[in-house]
Amino acid sequence: MQERNNRFLALFSHRHDYIYARHPLPGKRPQWQTESRHPLSDRLIEQGTYLYGVRFGKETQYAMVDIDIGSAYHPRRDPIAFQKLTEALEPLGLVSAITCTSSDSQGLHLYFPFS
Repeated sequence: MQERNNRFLALFSHRHDYIYARHPLPGKRPQWQTESRHPLSDRLIEQGTYLYGVRFGKETQYAMVDIDIGSAYHPRRDPIAFQKLTEALEPLGLVSAITCTSSDSQGLHLYFPFS
Protein backbone atom coordinates (compact mmCIF):
# COMPACT_ATOMS: atom_id res chain seq x y z
CA MET A 1 0.00 0.00 0.00
CA GLN A 2 1.70 3.16 -1.21
CA GLU A 3 1.33 5.95 1.32
CA ARG A 4 4.22 8.28 0.68
CA ASN A 5 5.90 9.88 -2.29
CA ASN A 6 8.90 7.53 -2.38
CA ARG A 7 10.08 6.99 -5.95
CA PHE A 8 11.74 3.65 -5.17
CA LEU A 9 8.90 2.13 -3.15
CA ALA A 10 6.39 3.27 -5.77
CA LEU A 11 7.96 0.74 -8.17
CA PHE A 12 6.51 -2.12 -6.15
CA SER A 13 2.76 -1.90 -6.48
CA HIS A 14 2.05 -5.60 -5.84
CA ARG A 15 2.11 -5.54 -2.02
CA HIS A 16 -0.10 -8.52 -1.11
CA ASP A 17 1.39 -11.88 -0.21
CA TYR A 18 4.84 -10.54 0.67
CA ILE A 19 7.73 -12.07 2.59
CA TYR A 20 9.52 -10.67 5.63
CA ALA A 21 12.31 -11.63 8.02
CA ARG A 22 14.22 -10.21 10.95
CA HIS A 23 17.64 -8.82 10.12
CA PRO A 24 20.02 -11.78 10.45
CA LEU A 25 23.36 -11.75 12.19
CA PRO A 26 26.32 -11.18 9.84
CA GLY A 27 26.98 -14.30 7.79
CA LYS A 28 23.55 -15.78 8.56
CA ARG A 29 20.61 -16.13 6.18
CA PRO A 30 17.23 -14.51 6.83
CA GLN A 31 14.40 -16.76 8.04
CA TRP A 32 11.68 -15.68 5.61
CA GLN A 33 7.98 -15.86 6.44
CA THR A 34 4.97 -15.14 4.22
CA GLU A 35 2.26 -12.62 5.11
CA SER A 36 -0.96 -12.50 3.13
CA ARG A 37 -3.49 -11.09 5.61
CA HIS A 38 -2.85 -7.43 4.71
CA PRO A 39 -0.87 -5.42 2.15
CA LEU A 40 2.62 -4.20 2.94
CA SER A 41 2.69 -0.46 3.63
CA ASP A 42 5.42 2.07 2.92
CA ARG A 43 5.39 2.86 6.63
CA LEU A 44 6.38 -0.69 7.60
CA ILE A 45 9.17 -0.78 5.02
CA GLU A 46 10.55 2.59 6.09
CA GLN A 47 10.60 1.59 9.77
CA GLY A 48 13.41 -0.83 8.89
CA THR A 49 12.47 -3.34 11.57
CA TYR A 50 12.33 -6.22 9.08
CA LEU A 51 13.60 -7.16 5.64
CA TYR A 52 10.82 -7.34 3.05
CA GLY A 53 10.34 -8.92 -0.33
CA VAL A 54 7.45 -8.41 -2.70
CA ARG A 55 6.29 -10.46 -5.64
CA PHE A 56 5.80 -9.29 -9.18
CA GLY A 57 2.35 -8.45 -10.41
CA LYS A 58 1.27 -9.25 -13.97
CA GLU A 59 3.36 -6.33 -15.17
CA THR A 60 6.24 -4.36 -13.70
CA GLN A 61 6.84 -0.64 -13.75
CA TYR A 62 10.59 -0.88 -14.19
CA ALA A 63 13.53 -2.68 -15.75
CA MET A 64 16.27 -3.89 -13.42
CA VAL A 65 19.92 -4.64 -14.12
CA ASP A 66 21.74 -6.88 -11.61
CA ILE A 67 25.50 -6.30 -11.45
CA ASP A 68 27.40 -8.76 -9.27
CA ILE A 69 30.50 -7.62 -7.37
CA GLY A 70 32.72 -9.75 -9.64
CA SER A 71 31.16 -8.45 -12.85
CA ALA A 72 33.30 -6.63 -15.37
CA TYR A 73 30.65 -3.87 -15.18
CA HIS A 74 30.77 -3.30 -11.42
CA PRO A 75 32.07 0.24 -10.78
CA ARG A 76 34.60 -1.02 -8.21
CA ARG A 77 36.17 -3.14 -10.89
CA ASP A 78 35.86 -0.74 -13.82
CA PRO A 79 34.10 2.62 -13.46
CA ILE A 80 34.41 3.26 -17.19
CA ALA A 81 32.71 -0.05 -18.08
CA PHE A 82 29.88 0.80 -15.67
CA GLN A 83 29.46 4.20 -17.31
CA LYS A 84 29.48 2.63 -20.79
CA LEU A 85 26.82 0.15 -19.70
CA THR A 86 24.51 2.88 -18.45
CA GLU A 87 25.16 4.95 -21.58
CA ALA A 88 24.28 1.95 -23.77
CA LEU A 89 20.87 1.74 -22.07
CA GLU A 90 19.99 5.37 -22.79
CA PRO A 91 18.81 4.82 -26.41
CA LEU A 92 16.34 2.28 -24.98
CA GLY A 93 14.84 5.02 -22.81
CA LEU A 94 16.50 3.72 -19.64
CA VAL A 95 18.08 6.96 -18.49
CA SER A 96 17.36 7.47 -14.81
CA ALA A 97 18.41 4.63 -12.52
CA ILE A 98 17.74 4.16 -8.84
CA THR A 99 20.82 2.25 -7.66
CA CYS A 100 20.82 0.02 -4.56
CA THR A 101 23.18 -2.55 -3.17
CA SER A 102 21.57 -5.91 -3.80
CA SER A 103 22.82 -7.74 -0.72
CA ASP A 104 25.74 -8.20 1.65
CA SER A 105 27.74 -9.27 -1.41
CA GLN A 106 27.95 -5.61 -2.54
CA GLY A 107 26.33 -6.30 -5.90
CA LEU A 108 24.19 -3.56 -7.42
CA HIS A 109 20.61 -3.39 -8.62
CA LEU A 110 19.90 -0.60 -11.08
CA TYR A 111 16.16 0.07 -11.26
CA PHE A 112 14.97 2.00 -14.31
CA PRO A 113 11.38 3.21 -13.78
CA PHE A 114 9.17 3.35 -16.85
CA SER A 115 7.68 6.77 -17.44
